[in-house]
Amino acid sequence: MDGRYYIDKYNSEYNKLWAQFAGNKVEVDEYNAAKTIQTKFKKNKAKKQDGRRQNNSNNPWGYN
Repeated sequence: MDGRYYIDKYNSEYNKLWAQFAGNKVEVDEYNAAKTIQTKFKKNKAKKQDGRRQNNSNNPWGYN
Protein backbone atom coordinates (compact mmCIF):
# COMPACT_ATOMS: atom_id res chain seq x y z
CA MET A 1 0.00 0.00 0.00
CA ASP A 2 1.11 3.48 -0.62
CA GLY A 3 -0.61 6.58 0.45
CA ARG A 4 -0.32 7.82 3.99
CA TYR A 5 -4.11 7.98 4.41
CA TYR A 6 -4.61 4.25 3.77
CA ILE A 7 -1.63 3.24 5.85
CA ASP A 8 -2.90 5.26 8.80
CA LYS A 9 -6.42 3.81 8.42
CA TYR A 10 -5.04 0.27 8.28
CA ASN A 11 -2.79 0.80 11.31
CA SER A 12 -5.63 2.35 13.27
CA GLU A 13 -7.99 -0.56 12.56
CA TYR A 14 -5.29 -3.14 13.26
CA ASN A 15 -4.40 -1.56 16.60
CA LYS A 16 -8.08 -1.34 17.57
CA LEU A 17 -8.63 -5.04 16.79
CA TRP A 18 -5.40 -6.07 18.49
CA ALA A 19 -6.40 -4.24 21.68
CA GLN A 20 -9.85 -5.81 21.55
CA PHE A 21 -8.65 -9.41 21.21
CA ALA A 22 -5.29 -9.35 23.00
CA GLY A 23 -6.88 -8.47 26.31
CA ASN A 24 -9.52 -11.18 26.18
CA LYS A 25 -8.93 -12.78 29.58
CA VAL A 26 -11.54 -15.51 29.05
CA GLU A 27 -9.76 -16.85 25.97
CA VAL A 28 -6.40 -16.72 27.74
CA ASP A 29 -7.83 -18.62 30.71
CA GLU A 30 -9.45 -21.20 28.43
CA TYR A 31 -6.16 -21.70 26.59
CA ASN A 32 -4.24 -22.15 29.84
CA ALA A 33 -6.84 -24.60 31.18
CA ALA A 34 -6.72 -26.65 27.98
CA LYS A 35 -2.93 -26.68 28.09
CA THR A 36 -2.97 -27.90 31.71
CA ILE A 37 -5.47 -30.65 30.93
CA GLN A 38 -3.45 -31.83 27.93
CA THR A 39 -0.23 -31.88 29.94
CA LYS A 40 -1.81 -33.94 32.73
CA PHE A 41 -3.38 -36.32 30.22
CA LYS A 42 -0.04 -36.88 28.49
CA LYS A 43 1.70 -37.51 31.83
CA ASN A 44 -0.97 -40.00 32.90
CA LYS A 45 -0.78 -41.76 29.56
CA ALA A 46 3.02 -42.01 29.83
CA LYS A 47 2.72 -43.43 33.36
CA LYS A 48 0.27 -46.08 32.19
CA GLN A 49 2.56 -47.08 29.33
CA ASP A 50 5.55 -47.28 31.66
CA GLY A 51 3.53 -49.45 34.04
CA ARG A 52 2.59 -51.82 31.24
CA ARG A 53 6.21 -52.10 30.16
CA GLN A 54 7.33 -52.95 33.70
CA ASN A 55 4.52 -55.48 34.20
CA ASN A 56 5.30 -57.20 30.93
CA SER A 57 9.04 -57.44 31.15
CA ASN A 58 8.76 -61.07 29.90
CA ASN A 59 6.82 -59.95 26.85
CA PRO A 60 9.00 -58.00 24.40
CA TRP A 61 5.95 -56.57 22.62
CA GLY A 62 4.47 -55.04 25.79
CA TYR A 63 1.06 -56.70 25.48
CA ASN A 64 -0.87 -58.30 28.32
